[in-house]
Amino acid sequence: MMGWNFLGKREGRSVANEALMCAVLNALADGRAQPLLDAVHEDVSWTMSVAQKGFFPFGGTYSGKAGVEQVLAGLSKRYRFRRFEPQELVSCEEIVWGLFDVQMEHVEEHQPPPRTFTTEMAIRWRVRDKRILEHHTFVDTLSFFFASNPAAAMAAS
Repeated sequence: MMGWNFLGKREGRSVANEALMCAVLNALADGRAQPLLDAVHEDVSWTMSVAQKGFFPFGGTYSGKAGVEQVLAGLSKRYRFRRFEPQELVSCEEIVWGLFDVQMEHVEEHQPPPRTFTTEMAIRWRVRDKRILEHHTFVDTLSFFFASNPAAAMAAS
């Protein structure tokens, strides 16, 4: 899988935090969660915001590395990240924001093949000493709903 890198520097930007986000997301797209787990602080606050409860059961706030492991375990039973295509990266000191087009697969036991879909995702991190202290994801939950409910997607089109 081809990764992406941000090579640039402007005053006030934290290129190191942008590079950390790039490395972690590239690893997730390759099916490797360990770089993310290595980067999260033991006391991380991990929030996945959703517009509609029910479309995406993983919304909410998780505490600590164990909470991150919990949400990743749940996500991996239903979804596989395949690609994070950056639209924009913005950082200043400890804060880094990324806006991405994310290609994913919805997988369910006993229902091959996986359904591929693309959704827009915004990610905000607070990073200190190469450790993610805060994570906040904003995601288009309707894309997840349609990926897991093809009949609803067909009816909506």
